[in-house]
Amino acid sequence: MREAGLTLGTSIDPFEPERGIPHPACLTPADPPRHSLFCILYSVFWILYSVFCILYSVFCILDSGFWILNADF
Repeated sequence: MREAGLTLGTSIDPFEPERGIPHPACLTPADPPRHSLFCILYSVFWILYSVFCILYSVFCILDSGFWILNADF
C-alpha cells in the first residue's frame, strides 16, 4: 500500500465532508493530475463571472440612481 501512496486509516474518497465536495471532474491530490488544467480553468471562469456580475450590479445601481436624479417630477 505504501507504493500506491496510501497509508492505513486514510481514504481517497473525494466526497469526504472534511475535504469538501469538489467539482466532479476535479480530482483530489491523491489522484494523478489528469484534470488539473480543467479545474484551474473552471475556477478562473467562475471568478471572472463573479467579478462581471458584481461590476454589472454596481453599474445598474449607479445607472438607476442617475436616472432618478435626472428625472423631471
